[in-house]
Parts: sequence; structure tokens; C-alpha cells
Amino acid sequence: MTKKILIAHDFNLKLKMYSLDKKLLAKNQYIKKKFYLKDCKILLDNEKNNVKVFWGNRLSEKQINEFKNLKFVQFGCKGVNDNIKDILKRKRIKFSVSKKIFVKPIVASIIGSIFSSSRGIGLSYYLRSKNKNDRTGIDKYSNYINNVFDEKFLLVGYGEINKKLYSILRNFSKNISVINRSQIINKNIKSIQNLKKLSTVVKNKKFIINTLPLTNDTKNIFNELVFKKFSMNTVFINYGRGDTVNFRDLIKYHKLKKMIVCLDVFKKSQYINSYQPFDKKFYFSKKFLNIITPHIGSYDNNYWEKQIKIFSQNLNKFVNIIY
Repeated sequence: MTKKILIAHDFNLKLKMYSLDKKLLAKNQYIKKKFYLKDCKILLDNEKNNVKVFWGNRLSEKQINEFKNLKFVQFGCKGVNDNIKDILKRKRIKFSVSKKIFVKPIVASIIGSIFSSSRGIGLSYYLRSKNKNDRTGIDKYSNYINNVFDEKFLLVGYGEINKKLYSILRNFSKNISVINRSQIINKNIKSIQNLKKLSTVVKNKKFIINTLPLTNDTKNIFNELVFKKFSMNTVFINYGRGDTVNFRDLIKYHKLKKMIVCLDVFKKSQYINSYQPFDKKFYFSKKFLNIITPHIGSYDNNYWEKQIKIFSQNLNKFVNIIY
């Protein structure tokens, strides 16, 4: 009988999306027959050399060096640090990311942010906390309410999320611009610009939606140079990476431009711990129109069913390399 292969995983947080669904996993006969899994937190030192597969989201350079016989890595999400990818490539370790698994829930979250910030929904919740949720209270902020239809949109990045989002937004507006890291050709998009022109392209846009990954080129790309070109009352929505935004500059121009911010991602330095992406006294949390969610944009009740299926298929694909 062939010895089962050891898989190390880091799905060990007490959160539904980050805690391995062992009951669902047990139903997968392929994984059950050929592999056995162990949590990285309880992995013994003498077991680390036996790890041939890593499955999770928080793989570190230290772990890569400790797992001397690592052959394959399955990331549970798409947003993987480029530095980790480079190390894996240098060591010729195969890896795969779960690309499309989060597309629909994140797009749904962005659509929710667009309407909540623009149709008085977020405002109504704020006024209710102040016992002022009536038409008189809302009327004072009516200049923040817009129709969404026929407004000017800018999609920053054109990966799977913004591609899906673009197809939906076309039902609301024909004035949608796209700016991307690399040149793309799409006859259906009237305006496509290179990311280097970001500070110019943001002008006169009502909705600016960022889904950029974090790279050396995108780190802090939303900064003073870009924010000062925003129009008054712009709605800035970030479901990309927190470190693509200079938060000091965002705070400053949030006040000057009376911007509305819808944030689901934050800088690594802002994380209190794995469960708390920002301090409870976070500077945007009490502003009346802003929508701040604790990195839940990708939540999906069917996540584990999808994740286990993808992992099983990739294990089967790379099984010869693993052995």
C-alpha cells in the first residue's frame, strides 16, 4: 500500500471561511484515500520534512524553507504576495491559486456598496442610530444621493472581478472607463487606459472601484497625487488590496473632497489580529455615509464545497509531481 502524502494546512482560525470543514472534506474519497492533513500549528518539527503539499492562505518564507520536500501549494485565495510566488518559482515548487472562487460574492459586495452609499440606505442606518431617521434628516444630505444610472464609473484593474462587474454595470451606465496594469483589447470597452495614467483618469468620475492586486507597482498607488484629482463627493470603493492605498492621504482627501469610502480591505499594518482588520476606533467607522466592512467581501456559504473540489482536482493533476 502506498504511503499517504502529508498535507500541511493553515485553515485554523475560528471563522467559517478559515476553518477547514472536516465533515465535507471526509466525503471526498480521493483526498481521504491518498492524503492526510495536519494543521501547521500542531505540526511536529520531525514531520516538516514529510510535508509535500501546503494548502492555505498564510504560507511564509520560513515555512517554505522548513518544508524541505514541498512539491505543491494550493492557495485558498487569489491575492498571494508576489514575494512568496517568486520564492516558489525559484525553488520550482508548483502552486495554484483559487482564482474564480470569490468572483461572484465580491461582485455582489461591490454592487451592495454602490447602492448603499448612493441611495440613502447607509445614511438611513446612520440616522437611525441618532434617532433622526426621517425624511427631514435625510433631506439635509440629499446631495449625496444619486441615481447610479448614467453615472461615470472607473474600474481600476481588469481581472475576473472587474470583468464580471463591468458586464453588470453596463445595465446601469454606458459611461464606464477601465484602467489596467497591462494593455487589454476589448472592442466593447470605449475607454481603456494604462495604470500610469491613474491620476488623470480619476477626474470627473462618480464611482471609482479598485480591485488591484498588490505588487511593487501598485503599492500605495492611490495617494495624494491621485486623491487630489478626485471630484467632490466621489465614491471610492476598495475590494482589491489594502496596501494599494496610502491611508494617510485617503484620510486627508476624504475630508477635503467630502468623499464617500466603501472599504473591505486594509493595510497589513492596521490589523490588530487575524480577526480584527482595524481598531474599533477606526477613523472612518462613524462617518455617516461610509461603509466599512471587516474583510468579508468574499464570504460565501458554499466556499468549502468549491474549495475542496478545486483542491481535489489540482491534487489529481499534480499527483505525479507530488510523488
